[in-house]
Amino acid sequence: MSDTPQWVLDKIAEVKAQGSTELDLSAPEIDGGDLTIIPPEVFELDFLTSLEICRHKIQFIPSEIAQLENLTTFHLSGNKIKKIPVILCHLSNLQELYLYDNQITEIPVTIKQLSHINIIDLHNNNINDFSNLSELISLRQLYLGMNRINLIPPSIGKLKGLVVLELLINNIAVIPSEICHLKSLEILSLDSNLLSELPEAIKDLSKLMQLTLSRNRIKEIPACIFQLKELRLLSLSSNEISQIPKDICKLEKLEKLILKGSTNVVYPRDYSWRINVSKNDENPIEIPPPEVVDQGLESIRNYYKQIREEGITKLYEAKLLIVGEAGAGKTTLANKILDQHYELQPEDTTHGIDIHEYIFPYQDHDFRVNIWDFGGQEIYHATHRFFLTERSVYILVADERKEDTDFDYWLNIIQLLGKKSPVIVLLNEKLGRKRKINESALRGQFPNLKEIISLDLSKSEEIPKLVNKIQAYLQTLDHIGDPLPKTWTNLRTFLETDGRNHITLQEYIDLCDDFGFKENTDKLSLSQYLHDLGIVLHFQDDPLLNKTVILSPEWATDAVYQILDHPEIIENYGTFSRKDLQLISINTAFDNMHDEVLQLMIKFKLCYRITETANIYISPQLLNPQQPKYGWRKSNNLIAEYRYDFMPKGIVSQFIVEMNRLIKDQNLVWRSGIILHKDNTDAEVIENLAQRKITIRVRGDHKQNLLTVIFHELDKIHDSYHGLQVDKLIPCNCTECKPKPNPELFPFADIKWAISKHQPTLQCRRSFELVKVQGLIDEIYDPSTNLPPPIPNTEFLGDERIIIKDSTVNITPKAVTEPKPESPISNDATPKLPVVLTSSFAMGYLFALVAVVILVAASVLHPISLAIALIGITMLYVLIGVFTLRAADQTKDESMVQLVTIVLQQLPVLGNVVSAIRGIANKGN
Repeated sequence: MSDTPQWVLDKIAEVKAQGSTELDLSAPEIDGGDLTIIPPEVFELDFLTSLEICRHKIQFIPSEIAQLENLTTFHLSGNKIKKIPVILCHLSNLQELYLYDNQITEIPVTIKQLSHINIIDLHNNNINDFSNLSELISLRQLYLGMNRINLIPPSIGKLKGLVVLELLINNIAVIPSEICHLKSLEILSLDSNLLSELPEAIKDLSKLMQLTLSRNRIKEIPACIFQLKELRLLSLSSNEISQIPKDICKLEKLEKLILKGSTNVVYPRDYSWRINVSKNDENPIEIPPPEVVDQGLESIRNYYKQIREEGITKLYEAKLLIVGEAGAGKTTLANKILDQHYELQPEDTTHGIDIHEYIFPYQDHDFRVNIWDFGGQEIYHATHRFFLTERSVYILVADERKEDTDFDYWLNIIQLLGKKSPVIVLLNEKLGRKRKINESALRGQFPNLKEIISLDLSKSEEIPKLVNKIQAYLQTLDHIGDPLPKTWTNLRTFLETDGRNHITLQEYIDLCDDFGFKENTDKLSLSQYLHDLGIVLHFQDDPLLNKTVILSPEWATDAVYQILDHPEIIENYGTFSRKDLQLISINTAFDNMHDEVLQLMIKFKLCYRITETANIYISPQLLNPQQPKYGWRKSNNLIAEYRYDFMPKGIVSQFIVEMNRLIKDQNLVWRSGIILHKDNTDAEVIENLAQRKITIRVRGDHKQNLLTVIFHELDKIHDSYHGLQVDKLIPCNCTECKPKPNPELFPFADIKWAISKHQPTLQCRRSFELVKVQGLIDEIYDPSTNLPPPIPNTEFLGDERIIIKDSTVNITPKAVTEPKPESPISNDATPKLPVVLTSSFAMGYLFALVAVVILVAASVLHPISLAIALIGITMLYVLIGVFTLRAADQTKDESMVQLVTIVLQQLPVLGNVVSAIRGIANKGN
């Protein structure tokens, strides 16, 4: 008797019955299969041209494979095969061989017998030498990523028909010059290797369209790349490149230049979980200015075009940012820098940000410093992400008397937003009091901490030495002396001395024309550059704010903070109306700009509008800190959590602004949390700053749907902090954890890793049960939201795919499949009536009983009385269902109306009627 599983025999029978020449016995993408050998019945199908048996546990390819002499495609990926047998090479008609995700260590010499082979995919094996492939002159696509290859053999040059060569994630340090013979090559992927340079011969790859070199050791872009006239995509993220030369403009057909991250790279095979893609995959680029580079390839081209046409000037300007707690002495320090003989006097608390210009001589130039003095109150922390910038010098001022400075928070937020910017800690010895801090621990944790200085700001003799140190650190910033187009610096100087707080976009465009700008893209590139530096504010992506160029950021922040600091608004827990703004004694400089100021606050996520019709606004930073009392059923919840290495203040405040449309009740939102409601589903999101985490609980009919939306919005906020380290944890759904209000939580990174290893299950650390990975994903993601899935498509990266036909590479959009709509009531969310009440048998019995009652009572009762009796019987039946649910404690938080609706929907016939009525009502809305 055959040991072949019945499902395999059924598939084989189906192929025979249909006369098909293709057999697919592959297991599901994540779950995997249990076949340990290729079923012997397969070898009887000598008419097969395509055989796929992927994601099983097959360890070898038997000699019987030679019987399938008509095979053109053989797909055995995701198994445990260690050797390519010689007999396989007897399949003379084979054109495509897929053996990736196995344990193969070598390629046999006899593989040269596959004279018609077009595609070989051996990625994710243990191969260290592929020289035996060099005789396959018909080979067009070769995939050898994720192996142990140290050397590309010179014989690679023999594969002259090769169109795709993929060698990423190996240990390759040198590319042989013989690669120049691959005249047909269109895609070359060498990411995650040890390359520091490329051979000059690369320039001879005249058809090359995609070159990916991310995560190598390249310090400058090799000149040979600029001769690849057909290049469409160049990926260089996570190298050591400091300059993009002007020769980049020679690549006229280049469409994508990727210098950080790699989410836009389209790989012919899936490496989405094998590559450590990080939003920190950057290069230390100094020229062009990073603000220009961040705007993309076209901005870089425009930058060099303007330099070519107008000439250059050099940049000698920087930002000095003074931060710390309220009353620490920040304003005193700013005044001492501006005037070293400044006499101390009582200082008003800084509200928002004060900006001062400071100039000192440097190499026959004026070195301009913009001193930003930040208010220390916590309400101002929400805007730090907009104004704490890279390529600046930071001074953290601490009051020695109060000992209230949270060094860990301030140094972390500076490191997060300022990156490598140098930091000076100034311990202000007010009244001579000194404080000891753990300097060695702080220096070990924060490498950008350059100095810890103790001094008394009241003693003028100590100030010159401090100012000299500050100037020295400003001069060492990477961007000092960078070239800029003359038109940029000339217009910038004019704008800084203009005297107006804001101008219209048209006025700005006219000024650009006066200063010699020719292209609108160049004008907008400059405004974006000045915006990124914090010199002006121009939100080009906002339909209202893009019509105004704010020349004075200080004016804008003053307007915002005069609103947030107003006693009446604080007393009202952040609630105010548009009309209130006219009554608040705001500086006359803000007259006629109330709409813009409100939009600026919304842009900064400092407030939200309650409804689209009412002019009532709420600032979540000023909400009542007290969590309101509300009932929450802990059973049948979907739980998730975010944990932070360092948690910036205001994440939940931003989330509240983003999600205000789903707030269940304005009484159910407070300073650190919110209750959301959508489609008969509630979610609780609470921030715990002390424990550096956000907890999420979701209950109701469409838990996955609402949780998907929550994840999407929180992830967007996290992405705005480049480099923020966050762990997302999702609930275990094993039999022990699923019913509990505090299930075991799996780090999302573990799920990604399991998928990368084709591991179908993970073990619960509480019950030790094996849990299906796909089931964990299904628990937290609802495709009907049309939001990006937590795990990207496993076939291709990005929104495109590569199709190779007749030696031509076409990059085409991937077809979008419409998701199936979710059932109105999720099976795991709606409480169920006992089968005895909802079965067709029970309803049939009830119907028969009612029929008898009608026949007996019709001759006795008046028709109206009879109708009332029938209605009473129906209501009694419904009430039995309601009390059954209530007794089971399944729905203690639902109202009586909700319970009646739940019961009616589950009754045969009546349920269909109720659903139809609700459907008509929803369409009407």
